[in-house]
Amino acid sequence: MNSYYNIIVICIILAALLLPASAAAEREGWYTIHCNLDGAAIYFDGDYKGLTTSDKELTVRVYTDSRSYRTLMVEKPGYYTAEESLLPEPDSGETRHIYVTLSERPETVHSDETGSLEITSTPRGVSIYLNGIYKGTTPLTVPEIRAGTYTLEGEMDGYETCREYARVYADERTDLSFSLRSSGTLVICSVPEDAYVRIDGVLRGQTPLTVRDIESGEHRIVIDLNGYYNWKQTLNIREGSSHSISAVLRSVYPERVIRVTSRPPGAEIYLDNNYKGRTVDGEAFPVHDVSTGTHTILLTHRDYDDYSEEVEVREESVIYVDAVLLPAAAHLDTGTISVTSSPQGATVFLDNRDMALHTPVTLTDLSPGAHTVTLKLAGHGDVSASVIVLTGETVPLNILFTPAGMPAPTESSLPLLITILAVGLMILRRP
Repeated sequence: MNSYYNIIVICIILAALLLPASAAAEREGWYTIHCNLDGAAIYFDGDYKGLTTSDKELTVRVYTDSRSYRTLMVEKPGYYTAEESLLPEPDSGETRHIYVTLSERPETVHSDETGSLEITSTPRGVSIYLNGIYKGTTPLTVPEIRAGTYTLEGEMDGYETCREYARVYADERTDLSFSLRSSGTLVICSVPEDAYVRIDGVLRGQTPLTVRDIESGEHRIVIDLNGYYNWKQTLNIREGSSHSISAVLRSVYPERVIRVTSRPPGAEIYLDNNYKGRTVDGEAFPVHDVSTGTHTILLTHRDYDDYSEEVEVREESVIYVDAVLLPAAAHLDTGTISVTSSPQGATVFLDNRDMALHTPVTLTDLSPGAHTVTLKLAGHGDVSASVIVLTGETVPLNILFTPAGMPAPTESSLPLLITILAVGLMILRRP
């Protein structure tokens, strides 16, 4: 029985090893590219595949059940680039042959006969490129150039690039003149910023953006940003003109926001009595996802009167609330106690209520009248003092702690202590 199972396991392993290889072989096909030149570069859909050999051909393996290539490009310096279709693709195990002929560019025609080019332009100072190679600025003479046909381009900042073709003859001077048109300028802003700008389908940057090389004529402007609808416009640019665009992008998701600022900052924000946060200095605090309808914004701040405002929120609306807070009138009818102690760091109780504060500390906004201040410090006895608070005034209170078990004098009880000591001394002096 064990031998039977061992045979089955071995068969499964062999099948796993052999089947993928045979299946892969069945999925393979080949392209053989034949060219009239060796050393020509072969590209499938822009992917480099190699150079043609001395036999002027290159074979490329493909897998017929995976990616399908569509275009073939063959190029070699000094020759025109050739492009062809790769479809239909070869079947499994099949080789498809494609024949390509590259034509030599005119400028590479071998000749010992030369001529010259005399180039002028309007305006002067245009940069000249001969078959893509920079030659100088106009007015310009290009001497001893082989006879043939050449492509020349004139470029200058603020002007549209101009392309011309010139035929050079042996022992002759060829005159060529460029007339450049000034390009337009386009200034693009958007709300929100950092949106992508495409002109005639070409990405030019993100807002805010200034584009200075717009050719005259109609152009399609598209501004897009994730989470917003695309903004589109067709614009007719005149030669040398300047245009500006201010695009307000609409959110894909309806935005209902209340942006809150306050002077001074640091006010607590309540939307319909629900706490939302605090205002900050220099920017608005956003309250997001507010339902449509009427809402109450309440701002509270220590030492300032509350600020309340009703706002009407509609679909896709942004409401701004700028609150100017007024000093609280009640604050002018209170007094203050300045509490110090020796040693410092004692816990402060006011009218038997723990203030969660430690000396030295100033207790503010106290109602006029009598208040009891109690200080507690580890290793010392508790000390209490009665203080009369007056409107608009600060009452000083200094507590001098003594070791535990001994009463601690205060500034308010010091006269009484001196009186008791004087009476004691008089009693001791009696005969």
